Amino acid sequence: MAENTTIARPYVQAIFELAQSTDKLSEWSGILESLAVIAADSLAIDYLGHPKVSNEQKQDLFSSVLGESLPEAGNNLVKLLLLNQRIS
Repeated sequence: MAENTTIARPYVQAIFELAQSTDKLSEWSGILESLAVIAADSLAIDYLGHPKVSNEQKQDLFSSVLGESLPEAGNNLVKLLLLNQRIS
């Protein structure tokens, strides 16, 4: 678990600084909670871990579930996490 915390720390710090600087702590809290719920779903875990599913398709999963409630910065976060294989 400590390894996951260490891996997550720079992402969390960057998101916190962004949320604080734009006065959107509450909004980002909701975004992160929604992303976590999707990433923890058993069907989503299988889909996200499947080697034949592209990062674009994985991105589409989050975008289609969250729709307009996922702002561009949230989409960028998902892309970054997928690119760095940190979505789990």
